[in-house]
Amino acid sequence: MTPSTPKHLSSETIDLLSLAALEPAQARSARAHIDSCSQCQAEWQTLQEDKARFEQFVLPRTLPKIEATLAPVPWTTQLTQKWKLLIPAASLAGVAVLALVLTPQATDTPAYVGVKGPSVPTFDVVAQRPSGGQFTVTVRTPLKPKDRIRFVVDPATANYLMIASQDAAGVFTVFYPYGGQQSAAVRRGEVPGSIELDATVGPETLVAVFSLAPVTAQTVKNALTANPTAPRVENAHVLLLPVMKESL
Repeated sequence: MTPSTPKHLSSETIDLLSLAALEPAQARSARAHIDSCSQCQAEWQTLQEDKARFEQFVLPRTLPKIEATLAPVPWTTQLTQKWKLLIPAASLAGVAVLALVLTPQATDTPAYVGVKGPSVPTFDVVAQRPSGGQFTVTVRTPLKPKDRIRFVVDPATANYLMIASQDAAGVFTVFYPYGGQQSAAVRRGEVPGSIELDATVGPETLVAVFSLAPVTAQTVKNALTANPTAPRVENAHVLLLPVMKESL
């Protein structure tokens, strides 16, 4: 009986193909299969996108640490060490592994993490009250109508941001980009503009959605409606800030 040909390539084969670690004949066969198989083609594309994000965002931040690790140790320093560590020259694959090891890990558990990277986005809110005084808004910070709020963010590896709110009446409003239908490009620092709070009082949820690709307002609204305390948006990092709006 002739052995049957596997219907799909294994993840290991696809990884080895990406690393150029297959024999020439095996590589040709794998590429031919990917060209004719939509499922394996999708897995290959995902791997290439992950590799591109790694090279764009992770490696530049960790390469100096890698180079410092691989730098020769002066012989005078070696004499003072009890043990000597011999570090071989690293290949590109070895550099990638070291980069992953040296990448700092987040200690806080967010509501949902979909963005890959060495750090997670941050979202801070600052308020200005007409009667005077600026203050940082934290969970359940009492706010009042006519307060103006602005946002300071660090998107980490994300490219796009949407900031919205759902008030006590269930009204969903996009604050950034104001009134927009999908998220906008973002950079580290203060988000342009400020928002004056309306007269609706009661608990209100501020939500910041960081993503690699634009996300629609309807997607964010649906996610918040489905799970107000832990909304999930595919391939995005969602941060919530519950606040309380009091009457004047």
